[in-house]
Amino acid sequence: MKKRNRLPALWYAALLPALAVPPCAAANLDLSIDPGVPESRQSWQPHNASPGLGIVVKDPLLNVALNYRLQTQFDDAGFSHKEQEAQHIGAALSSRQLDRLLGFRTHVRANSLLREGGDIYLHSISPGLSRPLANLATLDLSYQYSLNKPLEEAVEQEEWAYTLGLRGSLDNGRLNWSGAWRSADAQVGQPLSRSLESFNFRSDYRIMPEVKLEISSVIQQSTNTRAHSEVSHDETHYGAGVSWEPSEQYSMRFAVNHLTRSQTGEEFLLRSGSFNWHPIQELTFTLNYGDQLVEGAPGVLLTTELDLGRL
Repeated sequence: MKKRNRLPALWYAALLPALAVPPCAAANLDLSIDPGVPESRQSWQPHNASPGLGIVVKDPLLNVALNYRLQTQFDDAGFSHKEQEAQHIGAALSSRQLDRLLGFRTHVRANSLLREGGDIYLHSISPGLSRPLANLATLDLSYQYSLNKPLEEAVEQEEWAYTLGLRGSLDNGRLNWSGAWRSADAQVGQPLSRSLESFNFRSDYRIMPEVKLEISSVIQQSTNTRAHSEVSHDETHYGAGVSWEPSEQYSMRFAVNHLTRSQTGEEFLLRSGSFNWHPIQELTFTLNYGDQLVEGAPGVLLTTELDLGRL
């Protein structure tokens, strides 16, 4: 008999406050049910169904949002395939009274994805907070824990990550910027552990109403530790680009990125560009060019998007 995965304690930590919502909150209860009726297709094609349930409780003390969705596929005989099933469970908690008391905006989010009857899973929980700083920037701080088993025969993986970020804008939104530092540690079974530390920065400045200059950088260091051996390597990305949007129908963007890998000493200069044309609101043509666009090789790709719902 297969051992089914049990929902870890992180879900109970997220759901217990929801059970403590006072009865008076029932007046602010929203319930939604999606039957997920299969689409009408040819008899020889599989039918997809995605029923779901959502519950939202709004209260001055605690706001709670819970959702559940089941994705499955039926064949022509009406049987569902276990390998095609996926269960999505999500929860979000916040408290306005706690925010006023602490002077921060806080939240807790938890998600679970279950496949193969629970033998394949991904659970995560992420509490976080944010606070404006003198109307110049916003401070974001978050922690994330995840438990992942991507394959039935795979080893369970745990990851802990901390993120500290700053974002802001100046000159009435003409200059926008954001930066974040992230530190993550992962345990893949007993013999292997991984650590990753990264810093990224992104900024854009509107030179003219239709022209915007963009710059970005990413510096990251990763270390793999196995028994008494340790392997580290660094990567640095620096990029610059310019976008031009003369009208609602046309837009263009060009960018150049420089990539360096310390482990191999490789350096890459990658160029990319795109041209978008919207002749009508329902139709979009996009022409992309990139030095690694098609399976790591230079290429040109033309895509067309037609929104039939707007016709």
